[in-house]
Parts: sequence; C-alpha cells; structure tokens
Amino acid sequence: YDDLVAPVRNGLTVDGKLYAVPFYAESSFTLYRKDLFDAAGLKMPEQPTYDQITEFADKLTDKSKEQYGLCLRGKPGWGENMAFVGTLVNTFGGQWFDMDWKPQINSDAWKKAIGWYVDTMKKDGPPGISSNGFNENQTLFASGHCAMWIDATSAAGRVYDPKQSKVADKVAFAKAPVAVTPNGSAWGWAWSLAIPASTKKADAAKSFVKWATSKAYV
Repeated sequence: YDDLVAPVRNGLTVDGKLYAVPFYAESSFTLYRKDLFDAAGLKMPEQPTYDQITEFADKLTDKSKEQYGLCLRGKPGWGENMAFVGTLVNTFGGQWFDMDWKPQINSDAWKKAIGWYVDTMKKDGPPGISSNGFNENQTLFASGHCAMWIDATSAAGRVYDPKQSKVADKVAFAKAPVAVTPNGSAWGWAWSLAIPASTKKADAAKSFVKWATSKAYV
C-alpha cells in the first residue's frame, strides 16, 4: 500500500479505503531533443508555456529535412487526441460544462485552445496528423523526426532504449506545458483491478489481483 504513488493511491481511495489495486499509471509530459535545442541555442524550462512551445516549434521545424517542431496526437478518440485536447483546454482556462451543466465548448478558452492546436500542427507538425496517435508519434519521435512531443510518460521506456530509438542519447524531458493556469495541464491515469461484491469466485479473484499487481510481475 505505502509503495503506491500517493496521487494514484488517493485517486482509488474513499474514506481511507482502497477500492482498487493499480497495476499501471501514467501522466503526461514534454519530450524534447536536447541536441536540437543546443544547436539552435534554445533552452527548455522546467515547465514551458504554450507560447514557448510555439516559439520552439517554429524555430526547430525544417520540413526539407523531415524535422518537425512538434508532434501531437491527431487521431480522433478519447484514448487518442482527446486525452491531450482535454488537458490543453484545461490549461487554457476552459471547461466542458459550467456549474449549471451548460456546455462550454463554444467559449473563448476552447476557441483559443483548439485554434492553437490546429494552427501549430499545420505549421510545425508532421504530415498525416489526423492519423497520428500515440504509437505513430512514438515512432516518429524515436526515428528522429520530432523536436518535441507532448504525450504520456510511458513513452520514456521506448525513446530511451537504443534498440528501439535512434535518439536514445539525445532525449530530455520537461513538465507538460501550461497556458493561463496549471490546473489540469497534465493528465493522470491509473489502470486498476477491483473485485465486485457480487463475485462467486472471490478467492480466485484475489489471487489473480495479488499476482497481477505484484512487483515480480509488474
């Protein structure tokens, strides 16, 4: 219990009781090519702003070399581009609904966030953005085509692995960018296992959960 990261543990706990056991968790961050930044005389701050991301992307895009300033998910779906878009809208000050449950997707914050997303990808993103999801962008980054990539922390394992990444020794990380507020600027997910109270196989389920979330397996 104590070896679980506190935000993950707290997200699965109600009134001091853990209701599910996590086997995986991730947040989002900014991956970038430190060699390209150094060559361009740029310095990535610990937590960049979206204005800075725009500036960096503009300076680092060289389409003649198939080098793109920024890669982002464009493939539609909640598990694809909407994972990023949700955090983008959050940090631009937007929300899905107001306190009276009135939709807010036509608000100025939404327009600014989506405008930034579309404009930046047109200027500095790779071709086929609408077909690029996590896996496609991971391949683009690992093959040296992205100067920056804002996505899941789980990407670190592959882009740091010289067997899978051409830029393994050139990668650095920063926090997910912010715009007008840090609230919700990065996502936090946990994949977990829980046993329903109605189960007739409680002992077998407990044994499986114990094994599937053990340090030896995970």
